[in-house]
Amino acid sequence: MAISRASPYIWVKWLAGIMSGDNPCHWQAWFLTKNQLTEKQPSDFDLISWKIDHSRMLADLTKELSRKVGALVRTEFELKQTFNEFEATLAGKADCLSWDTSELTVYDCKTGKERDSDQVQVMIYMWMLSKHSDFTSKKIRGEVVYTNRRQSIEKLPDNFEDNLNYFVELLCGREAPMKSAGSPCKFCTITKSDCPDRIENNQ
Repeated sequence: MAISRASPYIWVKWLAGIMSGDNPCHWQAWFLTKNQLTEKQPSDFDLISWKIDHSRMLADLTKELSRKVGALVRTEFELKQTFNEFEATLAGKADCLSWDTSELTVYDCKTGKERDSDQVQVMIYMWMLSKHSDFTSKKIRGEVVYTNRRQSIEKLPDNFEDNLNYFVELLCGREAPMKSAGSPCKFCTITKSDCPDRIENNQ
């Protein structure tokens, strides 16, 4: 069984999934925010192959960005934002940052199928970086790097922060949000012992 967290902890990818609608099971993200799993649902996802492909894509990107005169490049940049009203932490790790004296670009590499949550994930990083003391004076933009193209994000939607706060409050709330058992279960790490409504692939 999962262990209750001392305070809510939200991983950026969970938040991006529900904000974009790619993950319709809000309960899943809420449960992970509130609890730390002691066991995970077995998966046939080839994690080693994904890590190799992702590492190569990130290495190619870093090599390209390092050629730009005057630009600083950092990879695996950890970000944290606290929400005092909920005693919650939003955390994530941006694949790559590149910045000069006036502009910063955050990059996230995606080796698989394109999803709307990819762009939302980068938008969340952009928002978090705008709160970072080292970058408040810079223009912040983002790019999702796919294997055959890039998706630029020049600015955040006007109501982005309001929407982000809405979903953070949802994940931190006492009341459990809706479940969406069925297809979301296929990619969910929560076992049946923690979610009796889970539908197994063979059912």
